[in-house]
Amino acid sequence: MNAIQTEWLLAVAALGCLAAAIAHSVLGERLFVRQIQAQMTWSGGEKAADFKRLIVRIAWHATSVMWLGFAAVLFAPLLGFKGLTPVYAIAAATFAVILIMTGPVTAWRHLGWPVFAIITLSLIAAVALSP
Repeated sequence: MNAIQTEWLLAVAALGCLAAAIAHSVLGERLFVRQIQAQMTWSGGEKAADFKRLIVRIAWHATSVMWLGFAAVLFAPLLGFKGLTPVYAIAAATFAVILIMTGPVTAWRHLGWPVFAIITLSLIAAVALSP
């Protein structure tokens, strides 16, 4: 397969990831998230129920954020980026968004934010140390 064919296939895959991310979030908000939240039985009072509804929404949209990250990784070579440093940088940005979604957005109550913080900081360090 020649380079032009590869670039076209990467572009198609990246656009597919982008379309999936947008459709997943938009359609999810319109058709699924509220219905899922409404059908759940939440224990622990209204404050706990609000937090759990927020987690459902974050989990739904975190999937879309990851697909956007994949789209960026697939577009990177088409924009002239070479090597793995762009992959590390895109992954760092993707996990940083997930960190923000699970940290500040939940007032630091989501248990996953420290994991996403470690991942993000490790990737930032990898970018800084990359040739």
